[in-house]
Amino acid sequence: MKTTNLKKLVTVVFAMSGILLDKISPLRILLLLFIGSGIICSYLFADKINFISALIVFISIFSIRYIFLFFSFTRKGVAYYLKKKFGEDLGYEIYQSLTAVLFFLSASGFALLVNKSFGILFPSFLENPVILSAVGIPVIMIGLITNIWSTLIVGIDVYYYKDLFLGRKISEFRKEGPYNFLSNPMYSVGQASGYGTAILSASLPGVAVIFLNQVLMYIFYLIFEKPHIKKILLKA
Repeated sequence: MKTTNLKKLVTVVFAMSGILLDKISPLRILLLLFIGSGIICSYLFADKINFISALIVFISIFSIRYIFLFFSFTRKGVAYYLKKKFGEDLGYEIYQSLTAVLFFLSASGFALLVNKSFGILFPSFLENPVILSAVGIPVIMIGLITNIWSTLIVGIDVYYYKDLFLGRKISEFRKEGPYNFLSNPMYSVGQASGYGTAILSASLPGVAVIFLNQVLMYIFYLIFEKPHIKKILLKA
């Protein structure tokens, strides 16, 4: 039982960063090869990138991610096309893999940005390593625990928008853990991990982009997720 729970925890933690380990398929192997190549490239070329380049990389990835997300569930958007072309099962696997790539690239782009923007526009009196660690690390942990706990409750498929992709409920929701106190813990307290990382890196640009990310997530929630939730609750 403990081994099963540990395996589930590890699978969820990796899935949240775009690394899908819950099953093996040719598409998943291709995804892992792409992500592995990305990690190697990041290691090899990180020192050659300055703040402006990192900002351009982040903005490019960020824009692609949200254009893809906002056009995924429109009337004849990405989800509609993939289901029509490949059917629900393969269509969702393709969609999930594309989303995983964007999750990974977004996280990598953000990490690169905060790394290259240390001290930029950040209050100099707060740039003490002790202060940064004392604030940043607890905030990161609060966000990580909230996100991991929430994902363990709703499942990887919901985290990857499978219910929205299919247009129907795919599992029974359990109101427990963070959901006892927050209606949307991932988009609220869950974002603390990003803020904490930016604070730990003394990066005001990092704080700004996490705030923008949070705003866009709530807009997405109001336009697409909330109506979907009301729809499936009315059918229940």
